[in-house]
Amino acid sequence: MVFIIDGNHLACRCFFAIDALMTSYGKSTNAIYGFVTFLRSFIKRFGVENHYFIAWDSRSKTWRHELYPEYKLGRKKFPDHFYEQLDDIREIIKILGISQYKIESIEADDIIGTLTYKARKNRQRVIIVSSDHDFEQLISNNVKVLSPSLAQSKEKLKDYDFVVNKYNLEPKQLIDYMALCGDSSDNVLGIPGFGPKTVTNLLKANENLDNILINVNNLKILNKKNILIDASKNIKKKISDNLDTILLSKKLVTINCLLDIEPVFIKNTLNLGKLIVYFRKLEFMRLLNNLQNWKSVF
Repeated sequence: MVFIIDGNHLACRCFFAIDALMTSYGKSTNAIYGFVTFLRSFIKRFGVENHYFIAWDSRSKTWRHELYPEYKLGRKKFPDHFYEQLDDIREIIKILGISQYKIESIEADDIIGTLTYKARKNRQRVIIVSSDHDFEQLISNNVKVLSPSLAQSKEKLKDYDFVVNKYNLEPKQLIDYMALCGDSSDNVLGIPGFGPKTVTNLLKANENLDNILINVNNLKILNKKNILIDASKNIKKKISDNLDTILLSKKLVTINCLLDIEPVFIKNTLNLGKLIVYFRKLEFMRLLNNLQNWKSVF
């Protein structure tokens, strides 16, 4: 089994879930503490015999920003003392011997997509650890998405049936679904006036976006009674009038699974001496007093 963790997402959850934690010399450590303790518990729970990878966002603009400058525009920026903790988290992960990936101008989404694809080629089952709904497009019989929580009881495991029940579509249709609906969380535009029900009924009637665009003048759609009918002139016109937006949105929401990276399925070794030094530096006294737990997990 391969677990691929969305590093920025998990760090964010830890940052906001744990009250301000600070060293005697004024360094914020709440995200660091939450991340490393979650990681220890997570690996202890699922077993050290599995493979664990962590993917990080680049802080620089990505190819999606080059394609569409308004991509993710309007997202609230996190305070500086969040970003200041990320290098420490990555250093501890290195000390723990866990593989991690961060590529300039590349989003973690594309790293995770590629690692998932390469793991499947290696005949591994995959669980992606993130609450980002974008990863639902990668779900299959052998790929699931675990929405994490610091409280295990609040976790949600998303599988093939989850997608079908939530969207009334298959995972492979979700890219086209997001291209037509848009994605407000990333400021990706969809077709004005098209809601989830309209898009779902279009995709169920036509299978995919290519068929919708090819047959736009003779477009079919499912009605409320699940009967195939001719789409209205208004629906056809809106698709025709927004063709460029649709194609751009599809590029933006599609996770790239073909980056030039190769996961190594070999377990690395915990450097206990360096871990002790780092925990002392961050004044994690509770963790220092429980080092046996770290040795047994890693």
